Amino acid sequence: MPLKRTPPNSPSATRLTLQIDSDSKSSDRCNSPTNSAKKLSQASRKHKRRREGSFGDDSDANVDFRDELLKLFEEFKKQQDKNFKILQDTISKQNKDIQSTLDFISSRYDDMQKKIELLESEKKKSLAIIQTLEEKVETFERRNNAACLEIRNIPTTTPENKIDLTNYIIKTGKVLNTTIQSCDIRNIYRASSKVNTIKPIVVEFTTVSMKEKLLQLSKSYNRKHCNNKLSSQTLNLDGPAKPVYISEFLTYKARKLFAQAREFGTKNNFAFCWTAHNRIYLRRKEGDPYCRIDCERDLEKLRKVR
Repeated sequence: MPLKRTPPNSPSATRLTLQIDSDSKSSDRCNSPTNSAKKLSQASRKHKRRREGSFGDDSDANVDFRDELLKLFEEFKKQQDKNFKILQDTISKQNKDIQSTLDFISSRYDDMQKKIELLESEKKKSLAIIQTLEEKVETFERRNNAACLEIRNIPTTTPENKIDLTNYIIKTGKVLNTTIQSCDIRNIYRASSKVNTIKPIVVEFTTVSMKEKLLQLSKSYNRKHCNNKLSSQTLNLDGPAKPVYISEFLTYKARKLFAQAREFGTKNNFAFCWTAHNRIYLRRKEGDPYCRIDCERDLEKLRKVR
């Protein structure tokens, strides 16, 4: 009978066989290229050394580096605080200087304002005084000219003196049916006038009554002789016939105002504009009340009520 060399199947043997097969398979899987790489990677991670000097390392070098860095930051902070303090002090000083300058300018402005107000007040007072003085001078000149007449368009002769001028006045009196003597005339002269015009004769009588008489006679003569008014021809003077005008001798201010009044009367339908006793008057029509003109403001008032 032949001999069987194969051992019998027993439970323990079966388990041993399965365990060997399993170990062999696990060994095959572990020995595969993929598993070998994984194991190598895990091993390298486990045994990888940290780089010296890294922040995670608590070595003395890292501590010194950290302390040095903190020290630099501290010094930088101190320097920045110092610079900021210097800048703050500079700005504060500049602000104080600006405030001081503004205060100075403000005080100077207040002083100038007070001076301007004082000057304006003094100017008003000065203008009032000047106006008062001008009125006094005007009054004095009018009184001084109270006995004066102005005769225009009397031809000039060469040479000419006061005797010639006096003879003109005497001849004018004869035409107006009044007697004028040399003793009735205090002064006589030709006043200045525009270029290329006949200078008017200014005669000052010894009395105001003589002046008023001659003035009234000239007005009456012209009313009676409407077609042959007083002229150089009626006075038998040489040269072409020219109308002769006799009027009051006005001051410079009164002459200027009289010219303005005549212009105003023409533009605003005033029929009459005349002077009497060195005063200027306007009247719109016959029978209306007259308006006395003493200054330009009176003309403005008439313009507003027109």
